[in-house]
Amino acid sequence: IRDSFCCAGGVSEGFRRAGGTSFGVDSQDQPYYTARFGERWFQLGDALDRQALRGLVRRLKPIGVWASPPCEASSTATFGGGHNSTAQRLISRTRDMLDELGLPYIIENVRGAAHELREALTLRGQEFGLETERPRLFEAGNGLKLTESAYLAGGGSSLRQRCCLGARARYAKLDCFGRRITVPCCQGNIFPVMGSHPSRSSAEENARAMGMDIGHMPFARMAKAIPPAYSAMIAGEVTRSVLKSKYGLAALSWDEAQLD
Repeated sequence: IRDSFCCAGGVSEGFRRAGGTSFGVDSQDQPYYTARFGERWFQLGDALDRQALRGLVRRLKPIGVWASPPCEASSTATFGGGHNSTAQRLISRTRDMLDELGLPYIIENVRGAAHELREALTLRGQEFGLETERPRLFEAGNGLKLTESAYLAGGGSSLRQRCCLGARARYAKLDCFGRRITVPCCQGNIFPVMGSHPSRSSAEENARAMGMDIGHMPFARMAKAIPPAYSAMIAGEVTRSVLKSKYGLAALSWDEAQLD
């Protein structure tokens, strides 16, 4: 695997752990990205600028592109599901641009964007043994296919049944009469990595829950990041797809390896 475009955060870390490198493009400076990966692996600019992206593709020869359009307009954690948000919805524009580029691509977003994504795969933290649920959707295109892993999904489902935010929950639950429950059911065994500050926990605990190195980024950035395990898995799927389409090599998927 050579290079892949991606957003700053856990995404690049996942590609690094999968054995590759990544090049980031963003309209805002990403100091924590460049501090970890270097200035030469980031470009400040419009990620929807077709001419600029074509130039990067010619120079870097990446095997795929990862795009994370702003999620505020679709987030269930802000503006009541994004309904009152003034943020732009850029998923369709992003898809059009990626279709034109012609490389295998991933579009990542939150659950609230499900109606804007096509045949998206949902990943959750429990599938990777993480102490956070962190559901995220991933649409693949230009020949790349993402399918649910029976092994990961099965184990994740079993873990989810025994996971609870408990006292760490940001919002109180309501009883059958609509009354606020003031006493938590338990202390909690997962972490809600969202918002501007940790909920009854430390930033270090939340970093461990996400599978990130402690000190990689502040909590406010972590709350918008992807767990590295997600992007490492997807980097493997991109690599498998390219090996098959470009070189005719059929590498085993995780499920196939388990069955072998």
